[in-house]
Amino acid sequence: MCLLELIFGLMTAKKKQIVHRILDILDISEKAHTGLVIAHELTKVVEKYELWGKLAALVRDGGSNVKLAGKLLGINHFDCFNHRLYLAVTAGIEELNGRRNIVIKLKRIAKRLKKSNLAKKELQHLQNLLENPVLNLKTAIDIRWSSVFDMLQRAVDCKQSLILFLSNKTEFPQLDSVEWETITVLLKILKPIKKVCDNTQARGNTCSIVIPTLTILLEKLHERQDYPAVREAICRRLQDFLNTYKENSFLIVFIVLDV
Repeated sequence: MCLLELIFGLMTAKKKQIVHRILDILDISEKAHTGLVIAHELTKVVEKYELWGKLAALVRDGGSNVKLAGKLLGINHFDCFNHRLYLAVTAGIEELNGRRNIVIKLKRIAKRLKKSNLAKKELQHLQNLLENPVLNLKTAIDIRWSSVFDMLQRAVDCKQSLILFLSNKTEFPQLDSVEWETITVLLKILKPIKKVCDNTQARGNTCSIVIPTLTILLEKLHERQDYPAVREAICRRLQDFLNTYKENSFLIVFIVLDV
């Protein structure tokens, strides 16, 4: 299924705040996902709410079909910043040897615990004995890289009890000391990106933060020394994205207006 969500933002005159409203959700699952179809469906909504002349920009993913839709609509359009972060992080963590195995292992452990109440209670019992917070493991959603971060972080939060739990559970995937260290380092690299991701999703921010935020993020990542292959892969992607954003006059104007 392919859904297009149309979110409209406006500035209220009294409170001078940006207000977000979901105007429509377009289901084109039974239609061809071409740029022409997407542009046609969006045009119908724009005309329905009489928005011509009021649209600032179309924020989209990097698909060629939505790029064409933006061009056909004749409005400013650019990639979703968080989607760009997702692509950069994906490129980076793929450089980490064994990373996929670690993620797969944690997913399998979390799923087994979710299916077995007995195993879940055993883990919770260990957490209580160790006077640790009683927490459930999280599992990652492939299309949201931040969920990978959350899964890794929760594993670290449960590390002490999880190690004890797995020590006599041969039917569960096992994590050795090297893999635990890899998880810890990976979290340190991804933490500033996670903060940026959360910040850009916060209500009240505008596209004026994209270029400055990306510039600062690159500086922070270049300062790190660990796992250079991961950092360099992420930085290469982010630098390419930054160069593209800098070529967008719409984003440059918004930076000036927000100063």
